Amino acid sequence: MLSLDPLPLAFDRRDAMRAGWTRHQFHRRVAAPDVVEVAPRLFADAVSWHLAGRDERHRALARQAEARYGGAVVSHASAALLHRLPSPRFLDDAVVLTGDKEHPVGDDAAWVRLQRSRLPDRLTTEVDGVRVTSLARTAVDCLRVLPRMDGLAVADAVVRGGVVPGELVAVRQAQARWPGARTARWGIGVVDGRRESWLESASVAVLDGWLPLPVPQVEVRDRASGLFIARVDNFWRGLRVVGEADGVAKYRGLDGADPSEQAVTDRLIAASIRADRLRDLGLGVVRWGASDLRAPGVLSARVRAARPTGPCRAELSCGVCGAGLEDCRCAPALFMPTSAQEAA
Repeated sequence: MLSLDPLPLAFDRRDAMRAGWTRHQFHRRVAAPDVVEVAPRLFADAVSWHLAGRDERHRALARQAEARYGGAVVSHASAALLHRLPSPRFLDDAVVLTGDKEHPVGDDAAWVRLQRSRLPDRLTTEVDGVRVTSLARTAVDCLRVLPRMDGLAVADAVVRGGVVPGELVAVRQAQARWPGARTARWGIGVVDGRRESWLESASVAVLDGWLPLPVPQVEVRDRASGLFIARVDNFWRGLRVVGEADGVAKYRGLDGADPSEQAVTDRLIAASIRADRLRDLGLGVVRWGASDLRAPGVLSARVRAARPTGPCRAELSCGVCGAGLEDCRCAPALFMPTSAQEAA
């Protein structure tokens, strides 16, 4: 029986023909019990498909969708996955494509969603041989249509990768009358590439309106000795409170760290000691995980309740440039491209 190893995770007859199969061989092979049809006229090895993660499966379908619909480009959350941006917590199963031509979807409607809009070549790029929307266009599309926590995580990662926030402004201006444009405007206003994880970005999105915007990635030292104490995820300057967005994966070793029971215990003890040292310097400390974002009112009350009353012995600086918080210029400025129209 022909091996499926040379074929992509999700494959069609064209892939099989490129691998040297005949049509007869293809039809016999996909009828075997170890092959599943994952979408109309798309197939996969049953075990490989089952073991693949949600994102890997979506990327496999996105590659096939772009090949099937010539002229259309992978966009929105599907493009974010191909760009290897933070994976949206809430991901539609359908692959999203954007193009300026009408394409009948037929029986592909269940797994392909076509968006029709003008898409200049300058707002497209290629990732692993697949045409996708540019980073700036992907970020703005995600800000418009995804939940705020997911959209901001994508936009923060795009800016962290070097895209100037003004490029996002220019793209949004071209979409001023599109659904979700107001949400995109909010997201561009709070975007900050210094945030390093989905949870950090999601926390800002959820707590917006409940608390002032915190400064991300702040280094804390003992003012008297100069001893480095910690680099914290968030710092509310007016409240003098440190915020640590600690996902479960960080402690259980699900992010690649040692998952043994002893290692997990050591990480928890280290985090507790670290928090005590921060409090000794006169800072409030609050830690939370993703589940706490379901109750922003409760979380914001915890932050406010942690506000210290004693003297502060902490020296605070930006964890990116090293300058004191008063002198730091890392907050993203909305520098515009030479021509907003050119970027749009």
